[in-house]
Amino acid sequence: MRICQVMIGAGFGGAERSFVDTALAMADRGHAVQAVCHRDFVKRDLLEAHANIRVSPVLVRGAWDFAGARRMQNAIGEFGPDVMHVHLARAAHLAGPIGRRMGVPVIAKLHNYANLKYYRQVDAFIGTTEDQRGYLAKNGIDGPRATVIPNFSRMPVIETLRAQPVAKAARPVKFITCGRLHTVKGFDILLKALKQLHLEGQCAQLIVGGSGPEHESLLKLRDELGLHDDVEFAGWIDDTSRFLDRGDIYVLSSRTESFGISLLEAMARGLPIVSTRCQGPSQLLTDSQAWFAAPENVGSLAAAMRASIDQSEERTRRAGDLRDLFATTYAESHVAPRILQFYKDCGARESGDAALDSAWPWQFVEATSLAEAETSTTRMLVNRQMSLRLRSMGWTSCRAVMQASNVDVLRETNGRDNCRVELGAGSPGHGPRFGYLKRHRERTKSRLFRDQFVPAGWNEAEAVGLCERSGVATMRVLATGFEKAGEETGAAVESFSLTEAIRGESGFHTARRWHDEGIFDESEVVALRREMISAAADLVRRMHFAGLAHQDLFWQHLFFEPRTDGRLAARVIDVQRMIRPGSMAAWSYFWIKDMEQLRFSMQRMGFRDDDVKHWYQCYFAQTGLTPWQRLLTGTIRLRGIRRALKMALKQRGRTNSIPSSPAGRTVGQRHAA
Repeated sequence: MRICQVMIGAGFGGAERSFVDTALAMADRGHAVQAVCHRDFVKRDLLEAHANIRVSPVLVRGAWDFAGARRMQNAIGEFGPDVMHVHLARAAHLAGPIGRRMGVPVIAKLHNYANLKYYRQVDAFIGTTEDQRGYLAKNGIDGPRATVIPNFSRMPVIETLRAQPVAKAARPVKFITCGRLHTVKGFDILLKALKQLHLEGQCAQLIVGGSGPEHESLLKLRDELGLHDDVEFAGWIDDTSRFLDRGDIYVLSSRTESFGISLLEAMARGLPIVSTRCQGPSQLLTDSQAWFAAPENVGSLAAAMRASIDQSEERTRRAGDLRDLFATTYAESHVAPRILQFYKDCGARESGDAALDSAWPWQFVEATSLAEAETSTTRMLVNRQMSLRLRSMGWTSCRAVMQASNVDVLRETNGRDNCRVELGAGSPGHGPRFGYLKRHRERTKSRLFRDQFVPAGWNEAEAVGLCERSGVATMRVLATGFEKAGEETGAAVESFSLTEAIRGESGFHTARRWHDEGIFDESEVVALRREMISAAADLVRRMHFAGLAHQDLFWQHLFFEPRTDGRLAARVIDVQRMIRPGSMAAWSYFWIKDMEQLRFSMQRMGFRDDDVKHWYQCYFAQTGLTPWQRLLTGTIRLRGIRRALKMALKQRGRTNSIPSSPAGRTVGQRHAA
């Protein structure tokens, strides 16, 4: 599954910690994860260190920052997620519409009791407590759209509990806490409660970890209360487990707290807990597991802290119970599978793999970058699984493949032939294994294209790799190669690509068979046709959001096959012309071209007007089209508009490359850079 996690905050608190932990947990389970975060996010290095995580830093100054939202859309579209998981209101407000336009389920995690007007484009919600589920229900969000999955922590569980100091011992009891130094955390109340304990003759100290806007005012309050020697402000904490191991009792003094991930970390490290009775902790713990105090009440908090000091044996018992509760309920191994299942329940597909940024997402013998290919006279790459088979066929070089006669030529035109090749025995019950071979014989157009001299067969293999990295289902490349006959521009070049045959028939052949059998308008066929249209729209929308244009997008280039869940999935073939335009003007031309070609081919095959309307609705992921979308669909039908754009852009003859960026670099060059 390809999972996009979105968090726009630059700091690091409980919500940001949940964002990082969730991304790492999903990546550890082999899923491809995109982490969209602020470019100055303080824990960005933790995400970048994981091989299965692609970090997409963006600068978004606020909900009004349309340029930042556009940058975010481009990054998410290129990744092509199956599901989007957003954290906090700003991420939901900006990323929700992106997911809605992509037709991807958007799931928001409630880290607080935020105003839900920012969550209007969110499909489903994860609350961390039953109280948050009730808050959602009061706002009209219930049923399958809302679930309760608690926070989790990746904190290692301590094996042996520390010895607790007894009351009135020579060593003072050390209370410990951590969090953002903000008024909501109630650290001012905690300092006053500690002072009250000292006035009662208790021997206690406090260690506070974290940073924030209240740091200076809290230092001033500590000195005013005469607690300079008994209160330590440890600053930013990098190693939380080592920090927590310095204390005897964890204390949470928050005025409000929706959950309290720091409580989970304290539980994992075997610390007894004193907490204010606010929303999250009161549902997380019971009176037999923690000492509770009233929020914003110095006397109540001091009394709870005093009780924990006086009951040393009870501290040990409660610490053990909390550690066991964490291991059985709040550990990553228990919570992460529930999040994944909720993704699936909300409609997330299970496509894509963890190969995120490799130039070739397959294991090739003699793999090389496209940049090397442009300076070589010949090159051939073979999928490792097929190397022995192709060697036994004598296909050890591009020249041997181009001259091979042990193939079935299906079509030969314009310097290219399409062939079918038997590749040995297939899986049991499926007969022999076949592949499709495309052999290209071309010349470059002029000296203008000398810097983009990339053979078409090789180019198609690279385009397939780009589709795979963007979550666009396409062919599987088995081998590719090229050979150039000279150094000068205009020299002959031969290239090929060998792909695995897709089982089943294309959408074109399926529609033609329905017409031949006279069942095209039967109810079951209409339902199946609508499902095919929906699958095609999902694929094309994903491709376009990745910034890719097919340039040859006819219905006969789409294949449909059943998924494990019984629904149809679409694949696109013939991607050798695929392009990533470098400007909005060029993109408008290619977008209209793709959409017009698909609409035209559907009508040529006898698809009804309702089918075409259903195609647009599925593509735009909404039942009723907006006036702007109606204008776009009307523009698609006007071929004159497309021709005018083509003339205005002065589109030249097709080169043997994919212009992948405004700088004009090819896809291979981009990944080699």
